[in-house]
Amino acid sequence: MLCGKGRVVFTLLLFFSQLLPGQFYEYGQDAGSLKWHQFRTPNHRVIYPRGLDSLARAFAGRLEYFYPYLGKPLNHRHSVMPVVVHHESSFSNGVFVWAPKRLEIFTNPDPNGYHQDWLTSLALHEGRHAVQIDKLDTGITHFLYYLAGEQVVGAMAGFLPYWYLEGDAVDAETRLSRTGRGRQPSFEKELKAQLLGAGKAYTDSKALMGSYRNFVPDHYRLGYLMVRHGRREYGDRLWVDFQDYAARKPYLVSPSYFIMRKYGLRSKAEFYRESMAEYGRHWKETASLRQYTPYRAWEYRKNETYT
Repeated sequence: MLCGKGRVVFTLLLFFSQLLPGQFYEYGQDAGSLKWHQFRTPNHRVIYPRGLDSLARAFAGRLEYFYPYLGKPLNHRHSVMPVVVHHESSFSNGVFVWAPKRLEIFTNPDPNGYHQDWLTSLALHEGRHAVQIDKLDTGITHFLYYLAGEQVVGAMAGFLPYWYLEGDAVDAETRLSRTGRGRQPSFEKELKAQLLGAGKAYTDSKALMGSYRNFVPDHYRLGYLMVRHGRREYGDRLWVDFQDYAARKPYLVSPSYFIMRKYGLRSKAEFYRESMAEYGRHWKETASLRQYTPYRAWEYRKNETYT
């Protein structure tokens, strides 16, 4: 039985009760009638609807093939990863989420995508995200995992800039394939037009936060070029330390600032300006060497005869 104080507390809680929604959004809105199967590979557990065996195994084969290569630049290999396959959706994407950790894919190819096999793109891009976030489960983050569960690791991902997470994943799909987005001329055309046409880069805050007045390339395009610049100038070790600082020293509040200082940079803003300066010089040099075919413009005459 409740004592006097207990009854008072219980009564007060009734007046302050609220509806608590689920903590984590589920991407799969699959029909309840679906029957699910699963199988295991050395590094993945694949969950898929009945009848999708061949596609699920094809995707698992790609994940296993790229597994050692995806982790090499970051000096890490992720633990056994659950993979959920959805096929009853027009949504074309893949997502990697934590708490509970899982990789989810939607098998319908993007109609506006480039000419790489859809399952290969997902395996490379989302597989790299799995390595990025799993690598955070170390140091003080791993200790806190035992106290608060997997959401601690997901929270530490907040110390990694969005441009790095997506740019590094695009870099992986480009380096490990012949048709990644980084190899498409259209992928960098907006930034090229900005640096060659306007003659100068946006400020770092505008480039990262966007603008209501001007078009700003997204984090995938900007991040890919910045990650590539970092690898050329400072080597793979820059991004290994970048992630290790976030996982092992979250008490620094802004670990990325301190890792930039370690490599002789005053801030992420300076790193951004350095990256844009390099690409501006490179694109101007290549433009000056380009040979244009002579042409004559024909005068356009409006047709006023109708039949």
